[in-house]
Amino acid sequence: MVSCPICQSAKTRKYFSDKTLTLFRCSLCGVKFQHPMPTPEFLSQVYNSSYYDSLYPEKFLGEQKLLFCDHLGELERLLGDKKGKLLDIGSGRGMFLRAALERGWDCVAQEFSKDAAKALQDKIGVEVIVCNDLSQAGLPSGSFDLINLNHVLEHLYQPVAVIKEIYRMLKPGGLLYCEVPRQNNFLNLLSNILGKKDFGFSYHPEHLFIFSIPAMRILFGKIGFKTITLRIVSIGEPHRFVYGVHYTSLVTHLIVKITTWLKIQNILGGGNLMAIARKPI
Repeated sequence: MVSCPICQSAKTRKYFSDKTLTLFRCSLCGVKFQHPMPTPEFLSQVYNSSYYDSLYPEKFLGEQKLLFCDHLGELERLLGDKKGKLLDIGSGRGMFLRAALERGWDCVAQEFSKDAAKALQDKIGVEVIVCNDLSQAGLPSGSFDLINLNHVLEHLYQPVAVIKEIYRMLKPGGLLYCEVPRQNNFLNLLSNILGKKDFGFSYHPEHLFIFSIPAMRILFGKIGFKTITLRIVSIGEPHRFVYGVHYTSLVTHLIVKITTWLKIQNILGGGNLMAIARKPI
């Protein structure tokens, strides 16, 4: 029996398997998770020195920073247009930090990679804490107004423990911004019917979890967060790009706005899940 790491249900089954990984799916909350999990040694090979460069090419970093400015604007409005102390978990190439610093936030970064941390300190000059386990960071309770967890949660072995630690570190009334990849619905069903293991998407060995909306809601709720918004994002959002195609080009922007209005992405799957959750006062 393999229990779900998110909701602890025993209603799980093997969903997908190849030479690289095996995924189970929880029938209750819909989360997919690797079992067995890859070893830290294997993942260290995946996260090589070119990992971030391949995901976030230099030519798109400006657009990414503008996207993060849009996100920060929404978060600041929810905080009553006040800026305070911010923790960026898994800062990558530092675009969220750059956007936040320019908007007046007091920033602290956490990184899993020593090389990435050194690059952040050299280029941005923020305090960077290097640790594999967030609980080892030594950060005091109730010390942050905003914590950013952007495309990080799906990489972590123990997402429930991480969300608990984030809850502890947030001030009462503080916000968590969390975004994860989304892969579900029609494309998965079609893939199963046709017997194709890679139909419109692929499974990445470094993605230990693939979250659904119910799984995200359960995860935040069991820790004590109040979820403000939980929605599908990507198509139609300014400053996004997919496979090198800017959503800010006129033709592409019109196409994606129409598909957003028709809710095509909600049916087909893909995109990202974005959650904003508040620690109660």
